[in-house]
Amino acid sequence: MMIFSFSLLFAVSVNGQTDPQAQKLIDAMQERDCAKANLLVQSVKSVNYIDAEGRSLLIYSSYFGCTDVVKFLLDKKVNIDIQEPTGFSALMFASQYGKTEIAKLLIDHGAKMDLMLSNGSKAIHVASESGSNDIIKLLLDKGVKVDSPDSTGITPLIYASLCGQMETVKLLLTSGAKIDLQSLEGFTALWAASQSGNTETARILLTNGAKVDLQAFDGFSPLMIACQTGQTKTAKLLLESGAKIDLMSSDGSFALLAATVNGHKDVVQLLLDHGAKIDLQAYDQFTALMIASQFGHTEIVKLLLEKGAKADLKNKENKTAFDLAKNEDIKNLLTPYLKN
Repeated sequence: MMIFSFSLLFAVSVNGQTDPQAQKLIDAMQERDCAKANLLVQSVKSVNYIDAEGRSLLIYSSYFGCTDVVKFLLDKKVNIDIQEPTGFSALMFASQYGKTEIAKLLIDHGAKMDLMLSNGSKAIHVASESGSNDIIKLLLDKGVKVDSPDSTGITPLIYASLCGQMETVKLLLTSGAKIDLQSLEGFTALWAASQSGNTETARILLTNGAKVDLQAFDGFSPLMIACQTGQTKTAKLLLESGAKIDLMSSDGSFALLAATVNGHKDVVQLLLDHGAKIDLQAYDQFTALMIASQFGHTEIVKLLLEKGAKADLKNKENKTAFDLAKNEDIKNLLTPYLKN
């Protein structure tokens, strides 16, 4: 998913101009002087002018919100659907930055609503990740499907959930979005909210019936991804909502292991407080203690030992946490717990 950075895009110098008046127009829009731009646009050689970076006057004016310039260009039958190098069209820029009046003008003049960015997302996805709710309503009213997927199967609801756009999530749900639709990799809206730690968004989804343990196609559940990314508050919410704490992924990982590998001590503590099996072993027989030892997470090693983790368990390679220890401090912690 991509939140587009137009400020960076316009930082590139533009060379090879064939219409100085058009460049003056672009400069005025970059300076947010739409009144000046409205005067300059009257005398450009071509309304379909494209600069050396592949961006049209309509794209610039839609991004910078120069509505009168947009109207002039549309009246002159500008090429409305031209896309700049990453795939953004004027409608997409208007959708991302909440330019509702401009978006309506573009749609009323026939702008295509299903053009794709290079990452496969469309105007409704851009609007959903940005929280441009008025534009989402406009797109839905014009026939765009509320569950329209991008090229990877990610829906507007998943975009909004990943970005923590709570009001957008509510809007999409009331507009009929299916809450547990999965992307081509099996991600759901709740999974996305859990990954990014958008706890209140996750709460909205759960309240509206999202399946708390629906796993992605690699077996990772919302709880697992929240633990892997260190989202303590979201993990707590998921546990309180009934998430299975020791559920395993297709490669044998589980929440405690996911939290441990990335050194998220607070999440490890949370899971142990909620009854996670401290010596649960993955398919390769690794335990959380082994992982913490191998990756040098000293404080987690200490915590696990204090909570009763067995130091003498072995993985498939017949190695203990002591054998895997990254440093002497961890070996010293483990030594008193080894059986003679």
